[in-house]
Amino acid sequence: MREKISYGLGTCIDMWGHWLYPSLAQAVFLVYLGLDAKWVGLAIGLIRFIDIISDPLAGWISDNTRTRFGRRRPLILIGGTLAGVGLPALFLIPGGIVHSQTLGAPDLFWFMVLSNLIYIPIVSLVNMPYQSLGVELTPDYKERTSIMAVRNLMQKVFESAFFVATGFLTLSWFNDAETGRPNPIIGAQTYCALLGAIMIIASVIIFFNVKERYYAKVQMENRQDARNANGFWKNFGQNLRCRPYRILLSKGFAFCVGTGMVQSLGYIATVYYVAGGDDVVGNRWNSAMGPSYAVGGALGAALFGWVGRYLDKKTTIIAACGWGVVAFGTTWFTYNPAFPWLQLLASGSIGMCNAGFWMLNNSMLADVIDHDEFETGRRREGALASMNSWVLKAGNSFGAMASGFILSATGFVSGQKIQAADTLTTMRLVLALVPIAGIVLTIIIALRYPLTREVVLELRTLLEKRRGAVS
Repeated sequence: MREKISYGLGTCIDMWGHWLYPSLAQAVFLVYLGLDAKWVGLAIGLIRFIDIISDPLAGWISDNTRTRFGRRRPLILIGGTLAGVGLPALFLIPGGIVHSQTLGAPDLFWFMVLSNLIYIPIVSLVNMPYQSLGVELTPDYKERTSIMAVRNLMQKVFESAFFVATGFLTLSWFNDAETGRPNPIIGAQTYCALLGAIMIIASVIIFFNVKERYYAKVQMENRQDARNANGFWKNFGQNLRCRPYRILLSKGFAFCVGTGMVQSLGYIATVYYVAGGDDVVGNRWNSAMGPSYAVGGALGAALFGWVGRYLDKKTTIIAACGWGVVAFGTTWFTYNPAFPWLQLLASGSIGMCNAGFWMLNNSMLADVIDHDEFETGRRREGALASMNSWVLKAGNSFGAMASGFILSATGFVSGQKIQAADTLTTMRLVLALVPIAGIVLTIIIALRYPLTREVVLELRTLLEKRRGAVS
């Protein structure tokens, strides 16, 4: 358990390094500094595309690193330290660029893009070895699900930092001496410095407490042959030749797109349908739905983690998806102006589905890597984990971009407090039906997944006969 908890601490680096910035950027660049929304949105969108190169490259570097301390832990220690130090630097905004432009775009926009162009690859250098380390912690079929359950539970703890972030920025501690009003820039720098310190501590704990169980096997491989087999560009083709891996990628992509396409509709439905266009009331309910989602996620990780120890992972992930169909379907009733508190149940139920799905998906990735080792003779956790991460982020990005077009297609008029009744009805239908379609497709794909418990146990026996047991 100590090693599981130590590993779970690393979720703070992924959560805060990748996903905290957009919410803080809205408060600092859009609201406080007055940067036009189109530039803020474009910057945040471009930042996600940096992962397209940085994730696969970091995964390849991790697979081909050879040190006396292993191939994952040194990168986590170094990268985690740099990520912790660099987090507050994302808001060290030079005062002279606030009202200036370069090449037709505001310098604040260029600052957002260029600072993340440096920072995101550093986070990838931590996150890809971290993801790879998680899927190689144990060869045991059941224990893999247990590890991911602990990791997801701890992730929900670190997600709580999102809920208090914007409130922290406006504390009176950060009041400007001249205006007497809070300065969110100073608040963001302070908040990120505190979180960055925790990220550094987490990387140190992982380095000393988590073991790389497959590294002895990797050291036995001829180094030059390993590099030739794991060439950066060859990884892509080699990955896609693995049928269980293709199914895993397709399943994750379908889930991301289906749920991501309505990620903005939930907020809009709360403000314009449940709260009748009152953004103050709507924002209060949306804030309350955050903790509800986190609690639901913790329950989902515990519940489906327990179920996954007794049932096949494919069966359990289909059950999590089935719960998601119910959760999204009932939003037609739980988004209710007469009983607004029902939204908390909807948010918690969706959190349970998401936590269960991603916990089991990560556990299944470990089984797929065993299959890949059996086929190729190589341990390629970094290559497989990085492409998986890239596909999932691409699915999220595609879903997020599509959500804007979907919202427009419902007839929604920005800036109009009261929306047409037909618009609200269409919005509620889309909020329920689009995710259900994506999740049903996910279930259909999951049914084709071939790595049952019996197959994985047989693979483990054959691999241990070939290269010995992993302790």
